[in-house]
Amino acid sequence: MEDMRDDSQSIEPTMAEIPMPVRVDPTSNAWCIAGNDLAVRLQQTPSRIDGDAKLCTMRGRYKHCFARIASSEVERYWIPVELKLAQDKSLEITIEHNPTPSTRPPSLPPAERLLELGKRGTETRPTHQSPPMAKRSITDSTPSSPPTQSTTPPPTPGPSRAGDIHGWRVFDFPGSSTSTSSCASPQIQAEPSQVHVNVLAKSKSAKPKESKPEVNAAIIGWLRHQFNVQDPQSYNSFLQSKGKSLPIEDLLRGYRYVASLIAQYNDTRTPSGLEGAPDRKISKANIFAALGRQTSWGSDTETTLALYELYGPGKEREDPRIVAIMNGKCSGSKEGSVGFLHTLKEVDREFSSKLSGGTNQSSRRPSDASSSR
Repeated sequence: MEDMRDDSQSIEPTMAEIPMPVRVDPTSNAWCIAGNDLAVRLQQTPSRIDGDAKLCTMRGRYKHCFARIASSEVERYWIPVELKLAQDKSLEITIEHNPTPSTRPPSLPPAERLLELGKRGTETRPTHQSPPMAKRSITDSTPSSPPTQSTTPPPTPGPSRAGDIHGWRVFDFPGSSTSTSSCASPQIQAEPSQVHVNVLAKSKSAKPKESKPEVNAAIIGWLRHQFNVQDPQSYNSFLQSKGKSLPIEDLLRGYRYVASLIAQYNDTRTPSGLEGAPDRKISKANIFAALGRQTSWGSDTETTLALYELYGPGKEREDPRIVAIMNGKCSGSKEGSVGFLHTLKEVDREFSSKLSGGTNQSSRRPSDASSSR
């Protein structure tokens, strides 16, 4: 946590460990918690926040306010806010000023009560009330129609009850007459105000959006550092092999090294504190770029390894042509790898053709099939 309420230049981050229930989001497999519950539990620890404050966290490039504290007490809201945790179940929070006290009461009445209050706040005829809210007309709240001279409006076709109420609360409120605005209950205004405040807060507090090349550059730089720290010998050896003439066995060794990195880093996320690319998903293209290779090269290596595991020496469908290539040396790295992959694909096409030719062909051993060619 970083307390931004102090105007001093030095901000000392603090940490709090809070036990609380965690939910797993089935779509993203992320850890999720309730923001209001987190704030309440935080106030029950020695790291509690004193005074007025609002708690925010970053959601991508947006600042997300998930709780407000007035006089050291957490304000209650009916609309829950869900927060996603990092992989280590941590969450970075900034504590900011809560400049104006909230007009929202600690506990709101039920939805039916809210509708009744809204109806009373704009009703100008004391002797007659129209029970269904859907019968309210848009002209009932416009400035050109004085409330004292209003007559019973005809039913407004089109929007349903819920839609009519929503439209009145959000759109009619700014343009209503003085008497209507002064009579309206603050509870009715609270919910749409919260929505608009959140939207405005995003646009004002959003950090400059990083371009995709800048994000990729940050991810690639972080990956290169990880590769070098994890296995510097294999990493440097692989980088130096680019453009060199290598035996197929050495090429395959490099391919297996790349496959191990893909298995470890692909579809994982960068650290939440990584500058330029916090909590970003790592792709195969990022891994290949960190290794100094193109994405098309990476696709060829995956295909080569998959076919070699089928037709290489000692494999289930061992083919003599692949065995012969393994015993020779390539004339060039690029040319040799391309030729090796071409032969593997040719062997695979022939095997697939024989396999689909009949049940007898599918049951033959690879050695028998090769001897009949």
